Amino acid sequence: DASGNYVSQSIIMHGKTIHKKQVISLLKKDMVKYSTQKYASNVMECLFKYCSNSQRKEIVKEILKPAKSNSSILDKMLKDKYGNYVIQKILEKLDKSDREAMISKILEITKSTKQANSSAKHVLKIIKDRYM
Repeated sequence: DASGNYVSQSIIMHGKTIHKKQVISLLKKDMVKYSTQKYASNVMECLFKYCSNSQRKEIVKEILKPAKSNSSILDKMLKDKYGNYVIQKILEKLDKSDREAMISKILEITKSTKQANSSAKHVLKIIKDRYM
């Protein structure tokens, strides 16, 4: 909700390590849900800004998992009007090798669908401008 996201962000930014781990564990369980909601997506962006490199790697591993259904977590986030901002924050905070892996997967997804929606196009432009 509109106020709860500030509480969650405060825990991520200023909380003890144990509390941060609990929040990360909760958010990891449903990445798409939290990345594609207006207020929760702010929490997800904050998470990537303040979590450790090992926590980022763990979360990205989850995002890059092959799809169990029609589309992967990354695909759903990429095509969402809020999720695409989470993807941008992830790319910004990843180390070079993990960023390259994620960019490769994004390019694969957008190539296979042949036509990216406006949210995905925005991410593709950021990739082109900043990372290529």
